[in-house]
Amino acid sequence: MNQAYGIQEQEYTKRINLSIWRRLCKYLFVYKRNLWGVIIANICIAIGEVAFPLLTRYAIDTFVQQNSIDGLGFFALGAVCVAAFQAIVTYIFVRNAGRLEVLVSRDIRRKAFSRLQELSFPITTELRWAISWLDSPATSTACPKPWPGAWWISSGPWR
Repeated sequence: MNQAYGIQEQEYTKRINLSIWRRLCKYLFVYKRNLWGVIIANICIAIGEVAFPLLTRYAIDTFVQQNSIDGLGFFALGAVCVAAFQAIVTYIFVRNAGRLEVLVSRDIRRKAFSRLQELSFPITTELRWAISWLDSPATSTACPKPWPGAWWISSGPWR
């Protein structure tokens, strides 16, 4: 049994089709506010990811090598602020990216549905399947499910 277990990856030798990306970007640029939110949040996330190793280096150089805890409180406060900043920016990124995903896929489905209605051939079973797929939310599996305790928070005794 000389069989390798796991996922076998395929090597793709085809070039990227830029015309498809140009057509997709037409839908994306309609929502410039969300797109800029994703771009800026992504840059801020990268800055935050670079800050953590720098904080670690500073902690080792200052506190471990000098065997001193002078200024440790300010350092801890700074590290917590960087982590909070990272969490907030990640939330903004996920929210804007999710919104873009839903809005762009909705626009693509609407355009495909209207194009399908303009065709002048009889409706077959395959075409009915395509229409029903276009009419249903295609991103329902990609969207996160609501938190199970959300109903309790929204309908608790404090309401």
